[in-house]
Formats: sequence, structure tokens, C-alpha cells
Amino acid sequence: APEQYDLAVIPRDDVPREGLSAAVQAATYRAERSDLSGEAWVLEPPEVAALLRKICERGVPLEEYAGVSPLYGIKTGFNEAFLIDTAIRDQLVSEDPKAAEIIKPYLRGQDIERWQPEWAGLWMIVMKSSGDHAWPWANAASESEAEALFAQRYPSIHRRFKALESFRKEGKLKGLRHREDQGRFWWELRPCAYYEKLEQPKLVYTEITWSNSFAVDNNNHYINNTAYALSSEDSWIPTVLNSPLTWWYSWRKAQHGKDEALRFMDSFIRPFPIPPCLPNDAQEAPEVSAALQTALGVIRKADKAMADWIDQTFQPKRLPPVLREPSKLDSDGFVAAVRSALPKRQGLTPTQLRQLREAFSETAEPARQARIELLAYERRLAAMVERAYGLTDEEIALMWRTAPPRMPLAPPPGLDLRPLTTE
Repeated sequence: APEQYDLAVIPRDDVPREGLSAAVQAATYRAERSDLSGEAWVLEPPEVAALLRKICERGVPLEEYAGVSPLYGIKTGFNEAFLIDTAIRDQLVSEDPKAAEIIKPYLRGQDIERWQPEWAGLWMIVMKSSGDHAWPWANAASESEAEALFAQRYPSIHRRFKALESFRKEGKLKGLRHREDQGRFWWELRPCAYYEKLEQPKLVYTEITWSNSFAVDNNNHYINNTAYALSSEDSWIPTVLNSPLTWWYSWRKAQHGKDEALRFMDSFIRPFPIPPCLPNDAQEAPEVSAALQTALGVIRKADKAMADWIDQTFQPKRLPPVLREPSKLDSDGFVAAVRSALPKRQGLTPTQLRQLREAFSETAEPARQARIELLAYERRLAAMVERAYGLTDEEIALMWRTAPPRMPLAPPPGLDLRPLTTE
């Protein structure tokens, strides 16, 4: 059998209505038969295929590098009982202060953003299974005795759970007692061997994602079953996983879902090739990562403060998305955005206009500077990742010429981004 063959790959959206033969001829290149292995085929031009191989060869499987495996978020089997907002949490704790012991802040997949999660004020009642935890009722002789001990220990939570124990909905029995996922008793979560790891600093991410958004959680949040955790504090891992190169690689290697979201399943994350950080960069990377986290914290805090102030002071019917991140605007753009969010008849008085500009100068302007710093830190970390994989200048330019949608950064200035040719 020949060692090479002719291959033409044209993206679905680029198939022409006319001149298909010429388009196929222009897109044809010689491919290696050895690339058609038992693994998922990568139908890419030779230069791209070579860069993919290089990334794989330079990296160590993530599971081996970190010494940990991805942890699946808590599956309650009945979210209505276990997942609560702050108002319900405060009510349960006011009725019984001991309830605070087992009500923990948690993150949903949608709360996990790039580099840092953003907690939405939600809580999980972490009622571990008696198989994992020595509850006062763990060794009870019967379920009724166990429930009495539960009600004695956490009366407010017991009342909440009792109301949701069993009920009919659309002719079917629903509720805590009738879910598949439960512990030894109907009010408990199913067994889980790694609760303590969720209460430690870790890396969190979602399986179905529009971007490579791996967040460092230093606030010991629990996660629900729309998220995963890596029990590691090594800042190099999120540096690699959030890099433009990782998104470029993932676009070609990870499974694609609906609307071109990527699926970061275990089978992709566990063997993901992490390159050891180069010695010189290893001295600098943790410091740059910490500075990036600080800058991002400044931005998030300022944006929230400004959005809350606008909401309370001017009370627009709806706060537009642009005003949730005012540090992306300049002073004139901010004023214009506020004006457009108000009813047309309302307008802005000279005093209000002065208030807006002063508030922007005091709160949003420092965050604007932090955004400039954040971009610089991201570029420095991205360059460290490219060096760790051993990319040449030509390979970096190739990555950006063949970049998929939604790259986390814009290409550096001065690169030759003309399309690849097969000539």
C-alpha cells in the first residue's frame, strides 16, 4: 500500500456552489497513511498535523503530570431539595444555627469563567451519605430511629426535606425518597469518596464549553454535576489549559458538540499533553499567574460595584450587558451607555452627568488599567506555553493562520496571517 495519499479537506461552510472541482484541487495535499491510526483521524494539512504531533510528543498526560484525576461534581438526584439560594440558606440557619455546618457555597458550570469562577450566591446542603460520614444516625437500628436523630440534629433541614420527601406530580411519585441517587437514607446524598478534596483549592472547569475556561477556585466551593474539579494547586496547569495553543489543539482533538461547543470529557482531559515548564519560566510563571489573578479580581470588583451603583442610582428598567462590564468602555462610552439604558424622556441632568464621570474615574478607570495589565500577563503566559512545547516562530504563525473561532486572545501584532497554500 502507498505510504502517502491525496487528501482534500474543505470545511462544510466553505464548500462552493460552483467550481467544486477547482476547489478540491486547490485544497488537495499529500497526506501520510501512517496518520490513519486507531485513534481519531486528524484530517489536516501536513504542517498542522506535524504541529499536533509535536504538542503530543512534548507533553506528559495531565493525569500523570498532576498525579490526580478529574472529579465529577455532586449529583443530588433532586436539586430542588439540596440546591438553595442565600435567602433560603439564611432562613434555615436562623431557625437552627447548626444548619450552617453542612450548607456550603457551590458553583454551577455557568459560574466557571476563564481563570476565576464567579460565585452566584448559591448554596448546597451537603448531607453526606452515612456510608461516608459518622452521623449520629449512621448506626441507627431502623430508618425511623435514624430520622428522629436527624430531626434532632438539624431540625430546620429536616423540616425542609420532609416536605419534599414524597409527592405526586403528573401521576408519578416524586421527591427525595423516589430518586435514584441517594445515600443509605432517603435524605442523604449518594456516596462520594472525595468531599474533602472539594473543600480545598482546586481547578474547576465544565465539560461542554465555548472557550477554554479553566478557573482557579481558592474559596473551597463545592461544584454540582455540571462541573469538574482537578485537585491541584499547580498554577502551571491552568496556564497551559487556558492558552491559545490549547484551544487550537482542542478544536482539532476534542469532540465537537451542538453549535460547535467543545466537550472536555475525561477521555480528552486525562491524556491531555502538559509540557513541563522550562526552568527560567518556572521561576516567573507563578508570579505572573498571581498578578493575573489580582488584576482580574480588581476588574470583577470594579465592574460589579459600578453595575450595582448604576442600578440603584439611575434604576434603568434593564441593565444592558455593556454596563455589567463598564471597565471595557472609556468615559464617553460609559456615559452614552447609561444614557441609552434610560427612558428617552428621562435624560441626564448636569449633576448626574458629573456623577457618572466622577464614578467612572474613581472606580472604572483603575479597572481599565487592570485590563491592560491582564492582557499583558495573558500574553506572557501564552508565550511561556509556546516555549514549553518548543514552538518555533513559524509554528506560532501557523497556529494563528489556522486558528479556530473564539481564540482566547487576539494574535500578536506583526505575524504573517496569510492562509496556507498547498503549492
